[in-house]
Amino acid sequence: MAYYFKCPNCGRNDDFVLPKDDSQTGLGCLLLITGGFLPAVLYSSAMAHRIQCGHCGYLFRQPALPRTAVSALATWIVAIVIVFSLFSAIAVFNPGIGRAIPDDWGGAGLERVVAEHPRTMVITVVPMLALIVIVALVASAVSNYRVHKRLRKHFAVEPGTPGGEPEHETADNAG
Repeated sequence: MAYYFKCPNCGRNDDFVLPKDDSQTGLGCLLLITGGFLPAVLYSSAMAHRIQCGHCGYLFRQPALPRTAVSALATWIVAIVIVFSLFSAIAVFNPGIGRAIPDDWGGAGLERVVAEHPRTMVITVVPMLALIVIVALVASAVSNYRVHKRLRKHFAVEPGTPGGEPEHETADNAG
């Protein structure tokens, strides 16, 4: 069964294996001791996603499953909401930012409404933003799940034996 990606070296897409971990250099431990926890975790994550072409022996990082357009849109929506929320929080704790905006910026009417009804604005705007983020994340997850499920029917997604099942150490092949 073909994989959803190709070897960057030889271009084949039908035989990949998990590489043998012969090179125990101790780099992960060295990173943990000298650099801290985060570099060690990033290094171990990078090493965990390495695969090897069964034809040419080239080692490379397995590409992630493709994302859908809905997922990309949802990521942008969530990012925009987070950026504006952070900007709002910074502006609340640093009033000089708000004073830097000119008085004739065009939103004086909206400012009056917010000033006259602050509680109403808080109990409507905050849940609305939270709902937008939740809906975007759920739409992204459902869209990706459906596409990945379809992809798994037609392609192998994990290196190992044919059919995409990863190789496991057993008593038969351990020796």
